[in-house]
Amino acid sequence: MLTTSGRSLPCVGSSERGPHQRRFSGLQLAHMRTILQTIIVVILFVPAVIPAAQKPVLPFEDYRVSETFEGKPAPVKLSSSRARMFRTMLRMNAEKGVNFAGHYIVATWGCGSDCQSLAIIDARTGNVYFTPSVLLVGGQLYQEEDLLQFRKDSRLLIVAGARNDEGSGRYFYVWRNNQFKLIRAVEIDWKQESSN
Repeated sequence: MLTTSGRSLPCVGSSERGPHQRRFSGLQLAHMRTILQTIIVVILFVPAVIPAAQKPVLPFEDYRVSETFEGKPAPVKLSSSRARMFRTMLRMNAEKGVNFAGHYIVATWGCGSDCQSLAIIDARTGNVYFTPSVLLVGGQLYQEEDLLQFRKDSRLLIVAGARNDEGSGRYFYVWRNNQFKLIRAVEIDWKQESSN
């Protein structure tokens, strides 16, 4: 027995018990051990799950353009065989006006079930740009997100799904010098993400 300022304290391992101490049965100890193990698993597992469930975002504002074109778009220039092949869709999209990066038009049209073809039209000049890394975007089973996300006042394009029928994820591109530059790619299991 130890004494501290006039009080006696039982030693560790001693059989003496104070008024606030009690013995636990084997069943109670097993139950407490199970609860403690569950808490430890949750503490270790939850931080790994939370980042996977969070949608990685690059803000459109970080790629803001200073001016937006408000005039009538220039006639579409059909200077490539691909542009001539899709001339009707390009012209129809151009009529809708600027919707991307200040003076560009993201032109999209269907290419099958949950699939979109993509081209960029410069509203000032009528030039058409096809980016080989993103000619089409296909949706994935369980995907609940728009295939293409963009804004009129930003150079950022977010592609969600499969690019040119390859991969599956969320891809972040910046439009620079009339071409897309991939700045971030996050591969995604859409089934797992939809259940989170």
